[in-house]
Amino acid sequence: MMKYFRYLTVLFLLTALALPAMAQRKEAVKSEGALLSSARIALYANPPRIEEALELCNQVLSLHGPHPEAYYYKGNIFSEYASREYDLRKKIDFLDTMSVYYDSLFESCGDNDIKKKWKKNCSEFIKRVDSIKAYYWRENYNNAVQILGNLDEKYQTDIDNAVDETSKEAAIAARAAAVDSSAMYFRSAILVIPDSSQCYEGLGLVFDRNDQFDSSAVWFIEASKMKPGEANMAMNAAYAFIQNRDWQNAVTWFNKVVELIPDDATTMMNIAACYNNLQNYDSAYSYNMMALKANPNDAVAFIDIGKYWLVKSRDFSDSVKYYQDLADGKGAERNIKMRDNMFDSSSVYFKKGLDLDAENMDALTNFGIISMIRGKYDDALGVFEKLAEIEPFRKEHWIDMGDCLIQLQRFDEALTPFEKAAEIDPSDVKVWTVLVDLYTSAGKETEAKEARDKIAELENL
Repeated sequence: MMKYFRYLTVLFLLTALALPAMAQRKEAVKSEGALLSSARIALYANPPRIEEALELCNQVLSLHGPHPEAYYYKGNIFSEYASREYDLRKKIDFLDTMSVYYDSLFESCGDNDIKKKWKKNCSEFIKRVDSIKAYYWRENYNNAVQILGNLDEKYQTDIDNAVDETSKEAAIAARAAAVDSSAMYFRSAILVIPDSSQCYEGLGLVFDRNDQFDSSAVWFIEASKMKPGEANMAMNAAYAFIQNRDWQNAVTWFNKVVELIPDDATTMMNIAACYNNLQNYDSAYSYNMMALKANPNDAVAFIDIGKYWLVKSRDFSDSVKYYQDLADGKGAERNIKMRDNMFDSSSVYFKKGLDLDAENMDALTNFGIISMIRGKYDDALGVFEKLAEIEPFRKEHWIDMGDCLIQLQRFDEALTPFEKAAEIDPSDVKVWTVLVDLYTSAGKETEAKEARDKIAELENL
């Protein structure tokens, strides 16, 4: 029995003595140098044994912790996977993983806790990685830009020229696929070089072309954060919000443009337009005045200010009626005076706008109406003649022209515009009623009778 116990004791001691030696031998086999050397051989073999190299690098990182060379090889391995992959989504995944390992390389090279001898080739690794990243960035960015350029030139043209519903659906599907591809290429470029503002701007343009203005604004804002000193970046975001009818955010971003370009009349006008849509007319007026200061020949600013005073005049018109209902003559007179001052201001700005843009329909219409209200029928007549020349199919222009001639007591001349209005809309009883009076005044009884008969016919319908 004692002999048996001695045997067990010897066996235990032998085993105990053997364990450190076995551990040392195991450690020697899996040293980082040997593993990396094997990984290097596998990676650059002909053909490369990529999976073997990947496994060896994984062993280095799991056994020894962060190691620049292991990260470098792993990044290269996923770069190789990306170069072989034709599926764009899978390619993006590989590039994402590649970038993660290259970023880990940069971090480990700057980590003071990592052994210096492990970092001896860091400068060379980083130089090569920068070159690889530049290659993938350029390839993906150029592909994205090319597809983006074709969205309107090719794909939208194919949709517009489709000969039947089937070909149109196919063209729409092709354009949707192109939008996705362009966006993915831009995202791929961002994965490789994340601080590339051009790619964020490109993504904004992709979504803008696809009428996804919420998304385009997000990417334009990201691009602007990277280039806060570039006005066009902020302007892109502002226009995206305008497209989405988000007027308040558009104002915010246009004001960022103003900070960079203080005297840009177009930006002032855009802010004014946003405030008009927000029904904040006083702020719109202020920015229109700033626009005129920056550009005294801005017709749109003059016309917008004319509309501002016209809106103000309506407020005083309501007050006139209020005081008249109260039989307060002085209150009514005071508000009539204020209203007329507003009309005069409005007329001045509309007139200046028309001097710069003679065929602006908005300005012509409002200036004509104000001129009639203020009893300036010669001015109003000139406006409505111009409107009838531009839009001869609109009976309202001919009626307004005729009304001005009647007010000027040029009754014979008023016949022609009212006849034209009746020709455009033969069912308008009011026009025929005016024609009866005008024909009678001119001694044209036959025409007056025909006009009465027309009225009777219409009333009996």
